[in-house]
Parts: sequence; C-alpha cells; structure tokens
Amino acid sequence: MKKIPLILILVAIFATAVFTSCERDQNDDFRKNAARDDIRVDNMMDDIVAEADQFSDFITIDKNGSKDGSKTFTIVNNPDGSVTVTVTYVNYSNPNFANSHVKNGIINIHIIGAPSDSTFIKFITFNNFTIDNNLITGSITITKTAPFTHTILLTNCMISFTDGTTYTRSGQKTRTQIEGMNTPYLIWDNTYEIVGTFTGTNRNNIAYVHEVTTPLVRKMAYHYIVQGVLHLEIGNRDIVIDFGDGTLDNLVDITINGTTYYDVQLTH
Repeated sequence: MKKIPLILILVAIFATAVFTSCERDQNDDFRKNAARDDIRVDNMMDDIVAEADQFSDFITIDKNGSKDGSKTFTIVNNPDGSVTVTVTYVNYSNPNFANSHVKNGIINIHIIGAPSDSTFIKFITFNNFTIDNNLITGSITITKTAPFTHTILLTNCMISFTDGTTYTRSGQKTRTQIEGMNTPYLIWDNTYEIVGTFTGTNRNNIAYVHEVTTPLVRKMAYHYIVQGVLHLEIGNRDIVIDFGDGTLDNLVDITINGTTYYDVQLTH
C-alpha cells in the first residue's frame, strides 16, 4: 500500500481544523445576529406598550418632554363605560422613551376600567402602523393582575421588516413596577422587572422560544435592558443572553453552545 507523506497528513488535519473553526465562527456570528434581532423586537414591543402606558385615567403624559413629528389622539366614551383611544402618528419620535423609534400610522387602545380599579385592561390593535418603517400587525393586551403588576399578552404579532423578512411573536410576560410608583402620571422614571415566554419564527424563518430565566430589568429612560438573563432556543441551538448587573450600557454577554462572547454590542 502506498504511504502518504506525514507532511500531507498534517496539512490536511490543519486545513480541516481551520475550516471547522471558520464554520463555527460563522455559525456563531449568525446566532449572535439572531440574538440581536430578538432584543430589537423586544424593544419595539416595549415601545408600543409605553405608548399605551401614557394613557392613564385618559390623561396623556406625552406633554412631559420634547418630541419630533406629530402625534394626535381622539377619545371616545363607549356606552358600556369603556373608552377607545385612537392615536395617529406622523414621523413621531418621543425622546422620553430612550428607544426613540420613529412611528407612523394608527394604534387603537380600548380601555376597560382605570388604574385604581381591580379590573384594568388595555387592548391594542394597529392600522397601517410602522416603527422605523417596519409594519406591525397583531394585538397586545395589557391586564392589571395586582397593584403595579400587569400581564402583557402578544397575540399573532408580526414585524414585517423593510428588507422583506418577518419576525413573529406570541406569548405572555409579567411586568412588575419596582421604581417610579410615586409619580403615576410620569412613566419615564419607571423601572420594571419582567419575566415571561414567547414563541414564533425569526427573520430566517426558524422557530424560536424566548424565555426569561432571571428577571429582566428595564428602565424606561434608557435604551436597553440593564439586567437579567434571557434564554433563546433557535432551532436546536441554545443561546443565553446576560444583560449584566444593572450598569447602563449597550453590552451583553452571549453564550452559544457553551462558548461565551463577552461585551457584545447591541444596536439601537
């Protein structure tokens, strides 16, 4: 049998190792981007909820601070005692909410009860509503379950991005306010702890599960979640996102199949 020179064997082993390493790096970059997308979608959904939060006892809080573009609303008192608020946005960006996305279109908020009532529900739907030109569809229901605690139910929500990709999300989270309780008509000093689970398909049409394993902490006046741990299962791959210890920054640690990438920057 003809012998293969040792040098050729070593070259082949080295080439295989390099190829495997590059392939792993590319796959991990792909998954890091998938994690960033998930966080971006979370920010968009929270931005919508923040808009609804500004209507409490039918007093808008938007006047607290400057804004770009226009935002107008109408309030209709329904025969059953509920209230319907229709909010119209034209190139609107509110810098009070640090995510400060540009909104266009209409959201409808059907409100049952008041913040001090045992029953307080807000049901949100959309009419040609976009965030940064990305179309939002589906519905969101915010339900008071205890003082300063609400469930946020996403039903058949979908973001249609400008590049033709889509991101779907359904599920529920529980949001508990831990700061800002003494200023009920000012939401921008609020801090929340959030737990919950969502499912859907991401922009690559891969099914995912989004589950909070350590409560996330969101400050309304800051761009990013500042604390907590999120577990993503995308396809058959596990991704763990650690948002840190409360430091105000745009850095997260992302662990993919046992390999941790530290101080990964998030985009706005």
